[in-house]
Amino acid sequence: MNNPTRRNVHSSSAPSTSRSVRSQHLRVFPPVPSAGLAQHAPLVPPDSLILQGLTGPVALPPTREVPEVYLPGDPMRMHPKWVSLLRNRMHAERPQVNDAFLERFLNKVFQDNLMVEVFHHMRLPKGGDPAVPMPALLPLREAIRAGQRAASMKVIDTRERGFVFSAAFVQSCALFHCAHPYVKTHYGPDGITPAEVQAIKLLLLEDALRDLRSQDTARGETMTAVLDHAPRDVRNAEQVARIAAAVHLSNLPIQAEWGSKVN
Repeated sequence: MNNPTRRNVHSSSAPSTSRSVRSQHLRVFPPVPSAGLAQHAPLVPPDSLILQGLTGPVALPPTREVPEVYLPGDPMRMHPKWVSLLRNRMHAERPQVNDAFLERFLNKVFQDNLMVEVFHHMRLPKGGDPAVPMPALLPLREAIRAGQRAASMKVIDTRERGFVFSAAFVQSCALFHCAHPYVKTHYGPDGITPAEVQAIKLLLLEDALRDLRSQDTARGETMTAVLDHAPRDVRNAEQVARIAAAVHLSNLPIQAEWGSKVN
C-alpha cells in the first residue's frame, strides 16, 4: 500500500447525484433482526476469541512447513498467509451488522493487508511499565468496544445501530495505522498532526466509501459525512451531527491511548 503520509490528501466531498435520496433516508432502514446487532447478539466477543487470532490455535493450510509470521527481511510486516487467517478470524468474530451494504463496506476497508495488521498490533497501555505484567491493548478489541459504546447510546435509534457500529469501528483506523512501526518509519521524527491523521483516515477509507456511495447513495453520503467531520450539504444534517457525535465520543478512549503515539 502506498504510504498515505507522502501524498497530498484533503478531505474529499462525496460525489453529487441527481437522483433523489429521500426514499433512502437512513431513518427508514428496516429494523435489525433480533439475532443481530440491535438485540441479542453481544457486541463484544470474549477477549479470548479476539486474541486467538494471534495466540490461539489457527487452522493452517495443509503443509509440513509452518509459514513464517513475518516477511523475510522485513520484521515489521506479517506474512500474507497469516494476514489472511487474521482477516477471516476478525470478520467471523466481530459483530455482524446484518446489512449487506455495511458488511460489504467493512470487508472493503480490510481488503488491504496492512489495515488488518494495524488492527492486530498489540501494545502496552499508555504509561505502562514493561517490567510490570499488564494486559496488552489490541486495536481490534478497542475498536469493537468503541462500536458498542456508540451503538448503545440513547441518542441512537434501534434501526441505526448497525450503521453507527460500522462508523465507530473504523473511526480510529488512521491512529492505529500511524502508530504501527512499519508506518512510523516512513514519516520521520516529527510525527503527524491531528489534521494529517484525519486526512490519512479519509485516504484509507476512500475506496470503501466510494463503493458504499455507488451501492447505496443515501448511506454512502451519510457515512462519508459522519467520518469526514467537514461541513456538507446533506439532507439529514441533524442525523449526521447526532451520529458523528456518538462516533466521536465512543472513540475518545482510543484517541487518549493512541494519539500520543503518532504526534
